[in-house]
Amino acid sequence: MAKGVTYHFECQYTNDGTMAFRMWEYDVKLAVRDHKLNEGRMEFDFPRSCVIYVARNGNYPKDGLVLKINFQDGQSIIYKVPSIRLQDYGLDEINHKKLWLFYPFMALQFVADMKGKKHLPEQEVLGNYEKMISCIEDAYNNNQIIIDENATLF
Repeated sequence: MAKGVTYHFECQYTNDGTMAFRMWEYDVKLAVRDHKLNEGRMEFDFPRSCVIYVARNGNYPKDGLVLKINFQDGQSIIYKVPSIRLQDYGLDEINHKKLWLFYPFMALQFVADMKGKKHLPEQEVLGNYEKMISCIEDAYNNNQIIIDENATLF
């Protein structure tokens, strides 16, 4: 991660049509919090944002979220936020791409798969958990996952 850059991730279970606006609202608050003065003018850097759709059963935007903002002087901007749909990733791809942030959501999906339409056997779910734990241990032991004692969240 780049030093001095703010990242903003939101996890979303449903596509209710308001997420683009909410991301704009949250990002404005983060940008105002971290504003700078540049030649007597306020300057805002928006965070690097992303919405992660964590459920598998939804009609989630594949190409991200878009919001058009019209200003009083006639200008307008298109505010775009990338989105990631967890339903597009399997456990092997998550491991290969080192997207370990997704593990907690995958764990929830395994339980849902056991009880839902897929009816995964309990042993398969346990095998998936063991695979996740093994990948986390390997990444930690190979210094791919590091605990940063100085990191701050908000």
